[in-house]
Formats: sequence, C-alpha cells, structure tokens
Amino acid sequence: MTIKEQFIFEIKGRIALQKDLLKRAKDSADSARIEGSIDALQGLLNSMDTFSKKSDKSLEKEMDRFFEEMPIQEHENIFEDTYQMIARHFYEFGKNSKVNNMKYYQKFFGHLWMVIKHKAWVFYFACKIGIPVRGFFHDFSKFSPIEFFESVRYYTGISSPIPECKKDKGYSLAWQHHKGRNPHHYEYWMDNFDNGGTPIRIPFKYVVEMTCDWLAAGKSYQGKNFNFADELKWWKVKRTLVQKSMHPAIILFFDGVFDCMARENKIPNKKELRYIYNQAVITFKRSQS
Repeated sequence: MTIKEQFIFEIKGRIALQKDLLKRAKDSADSARIEGSIDALQGLLNSMDTFSKKSDKSLEKEMDRFFEEMPIQEHENIFEDTYQMIARHFYEFGKNSKVNNMKYYQKFFGHLWMVIKHKAWVFYFACKIGIPVRGFFHDFSKFSPIEFFESVRYYTGISSPIPECKKDKGYSLAWQHHKGRNPHHYEYWMDNFDNGGTPIRIPFKYVVEMTCDWLAAGKSYQGKNFNFADELKWWKVKRTLVQKSMHPAIILFFDGVFDCMARENKIPNKKELRYIYNQAVITFKRSQS
C-alpha cells in the first residue's frame, strides 16, 4: 500500500467514525460540529485525487488550496485534528526524499547554517520593531551541546528538528532545555501542571521577541515564499493548538498582530505592538468581570 493509499484509507476510516458519532448524537449540540468534521474530511478525500508525487511543492500547493477552503473558525477542533493528520502524511511522504538521506556532516553544517540564518532574521525583525538588543541575544542556548547535537540528528532542512525528535521519542530534551532558558516561548509561562496547567500572562518584552522569533522561523524555512497573509493562516492553525497553554490575553494579542500584518503588509513598530498588547489585556480583563 502506498503512502497515498494509506492516507486515503485513514481518511475514510475517520469519515465512517464521524458518521457513526453523528447517528448517536442525533440533534444534540455536537451534531453541527460532527457534520463539519465529515464535510472537511470528505473535502480532503476529494482533494487527494489531485495530489502529485512529483515534488513537495506541488503537494503543498494542493494542501494550501484545501486549507483555504476549510471552515477553520467554525470547526476549529476538527481542523486541528485534520491538520495533524496532514502533517503526519507530509512526514511520511518525505521519508524517502534526499533530505532524509544526508550524511552527518551535511546535517551538522545544515543545522548550523539554519540557526545562524534564523538568528539573523530575528535580529532583522527585532531592529525593524525596535528591540535590537533582545534580537542580538536571542536563542544563544541553541549552541549548547544538549540542544545543538539533538537538532543535528533530527535535522531535515524543511522544518524544525524538535517535532521530528518528538515523533521519534515522544519527547525532546533539546526542547526541555531550550524552553526553560528562553522566556520568549509561551511554554515557559505555564505552571500548576498537577492541576491541568495554568498559563501565565507573558510580559510585553517577551511577546515582542516571540513575534520576531515566529516571523524569523517563517522566513528561514519559506525563504522567498514568505508573506504576511500566510503567517496569518499559520496563526489561525496555531491558535487552535494553544487554547489551554497560552494565556487568553496573549492569544488576543497575536490575533491583533497577525491581522495587522496581513492587512497592512508590514511589521508593526514597538509603539503599535504596545497598543495591541494593552488592548488585548483590557479586553481580557473586561471578559472576566
């Protein structure tokens, strides 16, 4: 069975499962969500007929078209589930590609260059926003042995090695080390794990650095294809994944930031980001009163 056939088989299985759930749900509040799931999966199944195995780019174009047609906001949980399935398919699809047959020294220097390139783009965006010092000192922990050599082992050149390591082991020591030393990651601002976890509101200076970090990641991996409209699409997906791990005020902040960038086609300066941050905090506090 080919990868495409396996993927189609899995989609059909999920559709059958959702239809069974729909029968049991009848006219309950879950009916609309389940119907949305079925429609989304059926749309993905129909799209599979147009997928090409000639190159990753042709496959990505088909997936981009599918993402645009999916009802993201109406069925966020369904989109998250489907997105994860698609991501796994991409991973399997690329197992036999050239990037996964690289020699160790190629991965070593490839990852080294990726870190340097990423840091350069972070510094670029940090200067544009007005925080050059934070941009300069960004992510130096990536050169520590525990982070660097694990990332070399799982380097692909097309995405972060951290998720690749997690797929293999179920965890990443490099990530544990990195997030514990870099407060520009929202995972740093989480406590009360024994009771399900409580996200903490992130100080302004760190969410600004996080903005630079995310933009730089997009620029590093997408290159000339980078644009703010796609960054907004990325955030809409990311947003569904962080509902319980990112403070609501910070989610509102990034809603404003990515919407502003897509609309204005430019990066907000520090003063504009401060305004978006303050408005997000005020909106959150009002919702709690």
